Amino acid sequence: MKHKIRILYISIIILAVFSVSTARAGSYNRTNAVNYADTWAHDRNSAYKSYGSGCGCTDCTNYVSQALYNGGYPMRTGNWNADSYFEWWSRIYLFVKQNSKTWSATDWFNTYLAQFPSEFQYVTSYTSLSGGDFFLLDLTGDGIPDHARFVVGNGYTSTNQADYTHGWGSNEQIPSQVYTLIINQHCVDRKHVRWNYNLPSSTGRWYYHVTW
Repeated sequence: MKHKIRILYISIIILAVFSVSTARAGSYNRTNAVNYADTWAHDRNSAYKSYGSGCGCTDCTNYVSQALYNGGYPMRTGNWNADSYFEWWSRIYLFVKQNSKTWSATDWFNTYLAQFPSEFQYVTSYTSLSGGDFFLLDLTGDGIPDHARFVVGNGYTSTNQADYTHGWGSNEQIPSQVYTLIINQHCVDRKHVRWNYNLPSSTGRWYYHVTW
């Protein structure tokens, strides 16, 4: 009897491990992630904590995290420790919206990604990115990522003036429409602009392809 129970127990473990691994494979829905990013490109979802809009906004990584989550990438709650590099989550606790630093701070997010290379593949070129991927940028030149952009895919760039502003009310010139890799971002909010819009060639970049 003990021998049979042991075999049954081992079989259940093997089945459980197999089920988890196959359920995870290819479960990131890029279409859903992109649709979410498009829906909230110029707005804020009240289900999450907001880090502002317009000039002085710091909502870029929060926005990317929301898109990833709504594409099916799961939160990693652990002990609900906001200061852990191994957790990534957002929640409403006692009516207060909270999230881990890895969810909203670009440099913390980048460190989190490094812990899970099987879920986020670092690639060296934007040509390896597709809709549902993202990349981080070092806009201040200190070697630390401080901004995030979400990849929509290949398409025609926007000709909407709302996608070309400085964030404090003044407009930028609308560039000629081209077919290329396009992105969305928060702070300044933009939808379907060229992937490298307003980026000097010297800007530090971290490209990530989602493999979860």
